[in-house]
Amino acid sequence: MLRWLSDYDGRRDNNFTLIRIILAWLVLFGHSFAITKSGSDPITPFLPGAWTGAVAVDGFFAISGFLVAASFVKRGAVEFVLARVLRIYPALVVCTVLTILILGPVFTTRTLDAYFSSPLIEQYWHNALLWPRVYWYLPGVFEDHPDRAINGSLWTLPVEVRCYFALLIVGLFGALRIRLIGSAVAVLIFLLGIFAFEWFPLVGFNPRYARPCSYFLVGVLIWLNREYIPLHWTLALAAVVLPYVARQFLIICLPYILFFCAYALPHINADKVGDFSYGLYIYAWPCQQIAFWHGQSPYINAAIATLLAAIAATLSWFIIERPALKLRAPLVGLWHRSTGKDNIRITGQDVHRPAAGGETIRDRIERSA
Repeated sequence: MLRWLSDYDGRRDNNFTLIRIILAWLVLFGHSFAITKSGSDPITPFLPGAWTGAVAVDGFFAISGFLVAASFVKRGAVEFVLARVLRIYPALVVCTVLTILILGPVFTTRTLDAYFSSPLIEQYWHNALLWPRVYWYLPGVFEDHPDRAINGSLWTLPVEVRCYFALLIVGLFGALRIRLIGSAVAVLIFLLGIFAFEWFPLVGFNPRYARPCSYFLVGVLIWLNREYIPLHWTLALAAVVLPYVARQFLIICLPYILFFCAYALPHINADKVGDFSYGLYIYAWPCQQIAFWHGQSPYINAAIATLLAAIAATLSWFIIERPALKLRAPLVGLWHRSTGKDNIRITGQDVHRPAAGGETIRDRIERSA
C-alpha cells in the first residue's frame, strides 16, 4: 500500500530524534578532519565538493523547515516563538558561560588578568544571543591548534534563528494556511536566493548562509505539499543514487531520504532516553579542540570527542534543555491569561469553535498531538 507523507501527520512514532542525534554526530565526525587538518573526508570522493559535516547540516535545516512550519500552523505565533526560544537559548547561554568561565581559563596561555581583560571576552559573550554575529576566539586559547576557533559549529545557529523569524513573518501573513500560496512564496524566495541572495535582509550579507536557507525552504515546501509526496522504498533508493549522478539532486534527495527514514522505517523510540542532538551539536567542537594533539588522526579525535560531547550533551539535556522545554505550556497559559484570551487561535481559527461532527479544533489538535 502506497503511503503519503501526510498520512503521518500528528504521529509521534517517528525517528526524528534519532536522526537528529546521528546528524549531530556526523557534524562532529566531519569536523575532525578540519580540526586535525589531516585525513580525507569519506564523502568527498563520491560527492565532489561535499563533506560529511556540511551534508549533515543540510539535513538539519531540511528537518527544521518541515517541523517548524508544522509547529507554527499547529500552535500559533506565541507558542511558536516560545518553543523556538526555549529550544535554542537556555542551552546556548549555559554553553557560552561554561566556555568563557571554565574552558577558557583552563586552556589559556595567558594570565587570568590578561585573559579576562581582553576585548575578546566581551565579544564572545555575544554568542549567547547570536547577535550581531558569532565570535570565534578567546585570548590565548587553542592558539597552537590548526584551527583556533573555540566553537566552529555555532555559525549555523544565527541562520537557524533568522529562518525562524522569516517563517514567523510569512506565517503571520497567512501564507502557510493555503498550500498554493505558501508554495508559491517559498519557490519565489528560493529562486530569488539563487540569483540575488545578497538582497535578502538578515541573511544576504553572508553568502555562506545561502545553502542552509535553501534546505530550510525545501523542508517548508515538503511540509506544505506533504499530501502529494509518496513514501516508498523505490523512491528512497533513487534518492540515494541520484546525487552521485548529479550533485544538484542532493537538495531534493537528502530531505526525501530523511523523511523516509523518519516515517517509513521501523520506529526506534530515542525520545524515551532523551533528545541529545542539540547538546551534542553545540559541545562537539569545543570537545574536539580539548581532545586534539598535534599529529592526531581525525578518527582518534572523533572517538575521544564523541565520549566527551556525549557526557556534555547528556548533562545539558537533563539539567538545562528538558526543564526549559517544560516551561512552554505554563508560559503560554500565562500569556493568554495576561492578554485576556483563554482560547488559543491557530492559523486564524478559533480552537473552541465546533467543527464538523461537533468536535472542536482544539479536540482535533489534542487528539493528534
